Amino acid sequence: MRINKFSKHLFSTITLCFFCFLFWATSEKKESRENESTTTEMKEEKPTEWTCNICKTTFTHNGFELDENGNCKSLEEPMQGFLCSCKCAKEARGNFDKAYDDVMEATSYQADNDCKFESDNDVLTYLIGKSFTQDGGTIKIRFDASGATISGMQYQWMSYTSLGGYKGKVKLSSIDPSNPDATITLYVSCKEKSITDGQTVLFLD
Repeated sequence: MRINKFSKHLFSTITLCFFCFLFWATSEKKESRENESTTTEMKEEKPTEWTCNICKTTFTHNGFELDENGNCKSLEEPMQGFLCSCKCAKEARGNFDKAYDDVMEATSYQADNDCKFESDNDVLTYLIGKSFTQDGGTIKIRFDASGATISGMQYQWMSYTSLGGYKGKVKLSSIDPSNPDATITLYVSCKEKSITDGQTVLFLD
């Protein structure tokens, strides 16, 4: 009788140990699969892709721009541009110049031939407190000390640069929760009292 009780107890103990081992082995295997899945997802994570404003090619770097001397350079973090190559950066600058020439030919807008951006701060000082509106359109930009409001979306200053003479360039990044990664580059002309992104021209109100 004692032997039978002992055998039953031993059998129960062995069975319990077996199920404990099985549970441990299953948990280890599940954790291993989860770790492998997480590692795979991390490896497969793709860098952010951007679309070039000129050629519409997608790229993953920070983009290129022309400095005040017309030399091409790549942008560095945290700045992000939308021109994929030096060729496209030069074409964008050409579009900027042509846009102003076309506007001046098509309108009788009175130019300010005496204005000049002698320093980067002159560009900032010129813009603060001013509003610009698209001629015949709905786009409106108002600048202040913290940045700009562009069609209701808030942007903050990233940089402002004199390009010599009456031309300047500013960069702004969005702080609007609905589009936090957006950035915009605008070319400024105090001569024409206008700004442009290379496609749309806005005039001083």
